[in-house]
Amino acid sequence: MWLQLFNELKTAYKALKFLDKAKVLLDKKEYQKSIECLEEGIVVAKQGSEFSNYPLAILYYQTGYTYNQIEEYEKASKYLRKSEKIFLTETGECTLDLAENYAELGLAASGVNDYDSAIVYYKRSTDIYLELNLKDKYSLGWLYSNLGMCYRNKGMLEKSTEYFNKSISIYEKYKEKKGLVLRLKADVCLNNSDYPQALKYRKELLEFRSQKFSSDSFEIMQSFSYIAEVYIKMGDEKNSLQNFEKVVNYRKANNIPNPTMSQVYFGLSRTCRFNKDYTKAIEYLKKSLSLVEQNQSYPQEDIIEFHTELGYLYQKNNDLNNAIEAYQNAFIIFEKLSDKKRSLRFEIFYELA
Repeated sequence: MWLQLFNELKTAYKALKFLDKAKVLLDKKEYQKSIECLEEGIVVAKQGSEFSNYPLAILYYQTGYTYNQIEEYEKASKYLRKSEKIFLTETGECTLDLAENYAELGLAASGVNDYDSAIVYYKRSTDIYLELNLKDKYSLGWLYSNLGMCYRNKGMLEKSTEYFNKSISIYEKYKEKKGLVLRLKADVCLNNSDYPQALKYRKELLEFRSQKFSSDSFEIMQSFSYIAEVYIKMGDEKNSLQNFEKVVNYRKANNIPNPTMSQVYFGLSRTCRFNKDYTKAIEYLKKSLSLVEQNQSYPQEDIIEFHTELGYLYQKNNDLNNAIEAYQNAFIIFEKLSDKKRSLRFEIFYELA
């Protein structure tokens, strides 16, 4: 027995050495190499799991965390669910490991627009942190912020603002968190449709970050993205595109998937739709759709949504011939989907009728 335990400890030590190496690679933004290293560690950890699977859970968690960093959310969720199962079995229901795991599961769910699941995971994580009552409340601030974003995306702006303000109340106690406070205050302004004030806060955030980070850093590029988002809300194409082009170049240089420009045009289209400028909304949506269709890896089932939205805009603009054509294009794609990917898009058939 003692020999078996000793061998398992050796195996665990060897597996966790891969974890250390993977974290170094992650710090260097060598994401794929980091994941490959973690997968090697997982193979080793599985060889010594008779007494404890905890090292395996840590490796699963880190792999999921890394996939979240490069926005491969479905893969992230796959690994995080594995680590969740082991943490629940081996460490219990109220541990820091599980709190962090639920937080990452929330991030993965929100990344694929599953905001209901994201809220469930974020709240599970929040409950654990409140129970642990740690002196450092930073993680709670992060969770409240993300809950605010989820509720905003669900259109529940009052609930969103409530969580943003909870987050602000925590971050304001930390002098070094000034940037987060500025970002969240801008988010509250966006909820209230106060776009000029939101733009002011986000420009202050860019100025604040410029004093701390290099001009080509992720933090600076994220600030440009935040500013562009406000310009989209204001319907300002020129300034939104100028800011997003900087983000596009950064993502290309760092080999990060780059759907950004199609999102810009889609956002501008939704703003024009809200303002009932359907002609302009159609123009922007067609630009977004053109970029999406050039991306061969873009899910066909998601392209259906673009054609359906385009059909709706043509309808609102009293252009029934083009509306019918757009809905028919959506239906053609639908018919080509595999049975596994098909879901009944009732609105397509309804609008065609």
